[in-house]
Amino acid sequence: IGHSHGGFISMGYAVRHGQYLDGLVLLNTTLRHDVGAEEAKIILSALESEPARCDAVALFRETGGRLGTVHNDLDLAQKMRRLLPAYFYDMEAMRRFSTLARSSRPPSSGALARVPKDLEPWVQDGLPGVDVPTLVITGVYDAATPPAASRYITDLIQGARLEIFGSSGHHPWVEHPALFRQTLHAFLARLDKSPEGRQKWTSHPWVDVG
Repeated sequence: IGHSHGGFISMGYAVRHGQYLDGLVLLNTTLRHDVGAEEAKIILSALESEPARCDAVALFRETGGRLGTVHNDLDLAQKMRRLLPAYFYDMEAMRRFSTLARSSRPPSSGALARVPKDLEPWVQDGLPGVDVPTLVITGVYDAATPPAASRYITDLIQGARLEIFGSSGHHPWVEHPALFRQTLHAFLARLDKSPEGRQKWTSHPWVDVG
């Protein structure tokens, strides 16, 4: 299971080491930052209609949602707090997430600096050869990795299934925990328990839920 940039890392692992996987779950991720760029503008405009999000949307537009230049850990934490309303559709879910985040390890600007800024093209080139049951999940209001980015990925992976959560942004498991668990459990239940660890996964172009 990989979320956001972790989803890109998971796709890279599936390309190079797919034989070790029984299944692949990709959450709110992308292969290319340009895919869905126009859709992201529409999403940001919709989010901006709520005054509490205006500062977050302005910073998102300024940085492309990727935090921009970060000087230290405090600067990173402040920018993350400012951006957060642009990553959620449900503001109450955002507040719950923020409370949990404050009790976890603080963000590291050093770790962020080591994350590659460019997405390696070999991952995209290798996805058509991935033969692993794959579930792709995203949110209708995810401006960071818009639904178009998930459709693009789904089209490249043979038999992949796409679930688009309504009224959800970049963290669907926080905004719709029960629906997320149901969707994930249904996918996992269909994975073969045979020694080969594979089962034919019935594909659907995409399903809009929630």
